[in-house]
Amino acid sequence: MLSELEPLYHGARERSPGAERTAFLDRACAGNPALRARVEALLRADSAAGDFLERAAALEVIGAAAGPRERAEQPGDRIGRYELLELLGQGGFGAVWLARQLTPLTRPVAVKVLRLGMDSRQIVARFEAERQALALMEHPNIARALDGGLTDDGRPFFVMEVAGGEPITAYCDRERLPIAARLALFGQVCRAVQHAHSKGVIHRDVKPGNVLVARVDGAATPKVIDFGIAKALAVELTDRTLVTQVGQIAGTPAYMSPEQAAGAPDVDTRSDVYSLGVLLYELLTGSTPFEPPDQPRAGLSEIQRRIRESDPPPPSTRIAAMPAEAADCRGGEPRRLRSLLRGELDWIVMRALEKEPGRRYQTAAELAEDVSAVLADRPVRASPPGWGYRARKFCRRHRAGVAAAAVVAAAIGLGAIGTAAGWMRAERANVELQAANRQLDLALERQQDATRRAEAAEREASQRAALLEQVATFQQEQLRAIDPAGFGAALRRDLVSQYEHALERAADPAAIETTPAELEAALARVNFTSAGLRALYSGVFERAVRTIDERFSTEGELRIRLLRATAETLHRLGLLHEARALLERALALSLETTGPDHPATWAAYMQVGHVATSIGDLAGAAQVYRDVLALRDSVTPEMGIEAARLLAVLLIGEGGMKPAEALLSESLGRAERELGADHPETLACVNAYAMLCGSLGRFEDAERFYRKAFEGRARTHGPHAPETLLSLSNLGRALHRLGRLEESEAVVRDSLARHREALGAEHPHTLNAVVAMAGMLASRGRFDEAEPYYEEALELATALYGPKAADTLRVLRVFGEMRYAEGRLADAETMLRRACEGFAAMETRAARLDAQGCRRDLAIVLIERGRAGEAVRLLREVAAEVSAEAPGNPSRAADVNEARTLLAEALLLHAQKELVDQPDAAMSVLDEAQEVLAPLAEREFAPDAPEATGSAGAEAGGEAAALLIRVYRAMHELQPDAGFDAQAAKWQRRVDAHAAGE
Repeated sequence: MLSELEPLYHGARERSPGAERTAFLDRACAGNPALRARVEALLRADSAAGDFLERAAALEVIGAAAGPRERAEQPGDRIGRYELLELLGQGGFGAVWLARQLTPLTRPVAVKVLRLGMDSRQIVARFEAERQALALMEHPNIARALDGGLTDDGRPFFVMEVAGGEPITAYCDRERLPIAARLALFGQVCRAVQHAHSKGVIHRDVKPGNVLVARVDGAATPKVIDFGIAKALAVELTDRTLVTQVGQIAGTPAYMSPEQAAGAPDVDTRSDVYSLGVLLYELLTGSTPFEPPDQPRAGLSEIQRRIRESDPPPPSTRIAAMPAEAADCRGGEPRRLRSLLRGELDWIVMRALEKEPGRRYQTAAELAEDVSAVLADRPVRASPPGWGYRARKFCRRHRAGVAAAAVVAAAIGLGAIGTAAGWMRAERANVELQAANRQLDLALERQQDATRRAEAAEREASQRAALLEQVATFQQEQLRAIDPAGFGAALRRDLVSQYEHALERAADPAAIETTPAELEAALARVNFTSAGLRALYSGVFERAVRTIDERFSTEGELRIRLLRATAETLHRLGLLHEARALLERALALSLETTGPDHPATWAAYMQVGHVATSIGDLAGAAQVYRDVLALRDSVTPEMGIEAARLLAVLLIGEGGMKPAEALLSESLGRAERELGADHPETLACVNAYAMLCGSLGRFEDAERFYRKAFEGRARTHGPHAPETLLSLSNLGRALHRLGRLEESEAVVRDSLARHREALGAEHPHTLNAVVAMAGMLASRGRFDEAEPYYEEALELATALYGPKAADTLRVLRVFGEMRYAEGRLADAETMLRRACEGFAAMETRAARLDAQGCRRDLAIVLIERGRAGEAVRLLREVAAEVSAEAPGNPSRAADVNEARTLLAEALLLHAQKELVDQPDAAMSVLDEAQEVLAPLAEREFAPDAPEATGSAGAEAGGEAAALLIRVYRAMHELQPDAGFDAQAAKWQRRVDAHAAGE
C-alpha cells in the first residue's frame, strides 16, 4: 500500500494543481476513484502525509519547506523584465505564471519559478535540468524556452512560450477525429520527441497531459511540454543529481516503460518510444494498455506489475469492448474500427510496446515513419516476414491490374491439397484437446480446494467482523454519552461542597455565613461546561487515543473505527483541530488497511470534509464533496445526498445561488423519497433549503422551512442537540427579518441559553448564538444591552479563529455598524477600517463580498463625518466591482442599485460641502453623479420595474430619482443658465405622476 501511494503522491505534487495535476490523476488513478481520493486527501493534508512521502527527495523537500518563508510572488510582481499576471498552476517545486514581457517587446509568456523553500540541492538541480532541456530544443511542436535567470532572492526561473490548447486525447475526442487524423497528429508528436532525442534529452513523461493541441493558423498543432523529469544522454544536464534513487520512480505509471516501472536508472530513448506507443494505443482505443474498461480498479502496483510481466491485448481486440459513444468519436462503430486497426496498426502499437527495448522501434523517427506508411498505404516496418503481407499491399495499390489474375487463380484445382491440410489440422486438434482436458481436470481440482478454503476464511472473517462491530458500537455509545455540561455541573457542585466542608472544619461561624455567597458570586463568572470540556480532553480523550493505539495496533479495522468515533465526538464538542488531526490519522490507516474503495474509507474522507468546513478550510471541504459526488453511484444514497447538500451550502456562501438551488432541490426530493421525512439527512436538507431562501430574500419560505427543520430535529435529535440549536437560531433570524420582533427575541434568547448549557461558552455554535443575540438587541436600539454581547463575541472569535480570520472580522464589522447606529462615529470608523484591511488581504469570493460591504459601511461613516471625498474613492471601487459581477447574477441587481445610488449621494455631498470654492471641480463631480443616477431613475419608471428589480431594487430606484432631482438643482446653482432647473422640474413631474398612479 505504501509503495502504491509514494510515486503517485510524488508525481501529483510535482504537477500544477490545475489541468496538469488533474490529467495526471485521471491517468494514474483511472477507474479507481477511491485511490485518487487517497492521493488528493494527502495532498491537502501534507502535515499528516509523512508516512506516504517519497524517501530521500521528498523528505528533503519537506525539510526545506519547514524553514522560514518569505512572501511568495503575487500578481503584479516583476521577475526581471517580466510582470506576473496570473498563477497558472504550481507543483511540488515550481510555480508557473502567465506573465507579460515588458522589454524589448511586449508579449505573453509563461514564467516558471522555483517556489519558496524549495531550494535544496536536488530540487535546484532538477529545476535547472528542465531549463537546460528546453534551451537545447528548437522545434515547432515543442514549447520553446525564451529566457532564464535568478530572482532577487536567488531562486532560478526560466521563461517559456505560452502553450495553449488541451491534452491530445481530449482534443481528438472533442473534435471527433477519425483514426487517420489522429495518426497525423501523433506523427508530429513523434517527430518532436525525436528532435529532443537528437539533442540528447529523454522526456521520460510522454502522456496526453504533456502533449497539448491547439489550432494555429487554422490547423491543429500539438506541442510537447513539461520536460520537468527529463534526463540527459550526452550533454551536461545535472545527470547524476537526477538519477532515480532506490525505490523512487519518475514518470506517470500508466505510460511508463517496463524498465522505467522497475525503477531502472539507465533508461534511454527507447523508453520514450514505449510511452509513445501507450499514447498511440490510447488515441486508437480510448484507454491505456493496462487499464481496460472491464478492470477499472487496478492500483499502481498492479499496473507496474502488468507493465513488467503482462502483454497487453492488441488495439483491435480492446476496441471490441469500446462504448458506442467512444467509437463514434473515432468516426465509426466498434466492428468497423476493429477491422481498421487489425493488422498493421496492431503491429505498430505492439512493436512499440515490446518488453525488451531491443525489440521496439529503436527511434521515435522509425515509429513516425511507420505511422506515415499506414497513412500512405505503404508497407510498414512492423509487418511480419513473408511475401503474403507485401503482396496484399501491392494488390491494394494496384487493384485493377490484379483483379483478372485473381479470377484465374480461383479456378485452379486445390481439392487434394485442401483434404490433406484438413486431416493434419484435425490430428493436431485431437492432441491439443486431450492436453486441454487434462489441464481442465487439474484446474477444477484446484478450484474446489480454493473454494473450501475461501468458505472457511469467510466464516472466520464474518465472526470476527461481528465481534469488531460490537466493540466499536459499544465505544461509540460511550462517547455519545459524554456530557460536558453535566460534567461541568458536577465539577461545580463538588467544588462548592468541598469548600463548605472546609469551612465547617475551620469552625468559623462568620466565614460559614458569608463566604459561600461570595464563592457563588465568583463561580457565576466561570463557565463550567467549558472547564469540563478541557478536563475531559486532557483526562479522557488523550488517554483514550493512546489506549486505542497501544491495544489495537494489530486490529486495523477496529482501530480505525475507534479513532473515527473519537474524532466525531471531538468535532461535536468543538475541539476542531484535535478532531482533524485524529481523522487524518484514521483516514491514512483506512487507506492502508481497508483499501480505497471501502465504505469506511469514504466515510472517513467525508468526516475530514466536515471538520475542514468547521475550521474554515472551505476549498478543501468543497473538493471532498465534489469527489464524493463524482462517484455518486458508488457511495450510499445518504452519503451522496449529504455531499450535495454540503457543497450547496458552500456555494451559497460564495454567492453561487443557482447551482446551490439546483443541488438542494434535487437532494431534498431524493432524501424525502429514499430516506424518509424525519431522517437526519432529510432534515439537514430542509435546513439548508431554508438558508437558501433567506439568502434570496424569500423570508416567509425561510421561516417555514426553518420551523420545519427545528421541529423535526427536536423530535429526532433532542432539544439540546447542536443540530436542533442551529435550526432554532436560524428560526429566530427568520422571524426578525419578517418583523416579528418580540417573537424573534424570545427565540434568540432561548437559543443562546441552550447553546451555553449544552455546548459551553467556547463553541463555534455558541459564538453564532451570541452574535445573534447582540444583533437582535442592536436592531431594536438597545445598544447598551447589545454591547457586552458584541464584546464577548469578539473575544470568543479571536480565541477560536485568530484576530485576522474572516469570522472574527465579521464580528468586528457588525460591532462597528452598531457603533455607527449609536452615533459613535470615530469608534465605528476604527472598527470598520480594521475589518476592511483584513478582508482585503484575503482571496476568497466570500471575503471579497465581505470587503465590498465593509467598504460601503465605512463610506457611510465617512460621509457622516464630513469626508465625502474619501467616501467617493471607496464607493467608486465598490460600484465598479459589484457592476462587474452583476451580469448573469440577478441576485446582485439590488446591490448594484444601492452601490451606485450611494456613490451618487457621496458625489453630491462632496460637491456641495468640500468643493464650494472650486466650481469647475464641483460641476465635474455633479456631472458624474448625474451619469450614475440617470439610468437608475429611468428604470424606476419602466412598466415592469417592481417585478424586474424586486422591492429592494424599486426602493433604490425611487431614491435614485429623488437624488437626481437634487443633483440637477445643485448643478443649476452653479450654472443658472444651463437648463438644469428644467431637468429638475421634469423629473419632479415624473415622480409626482408616478406617486399619483398616473
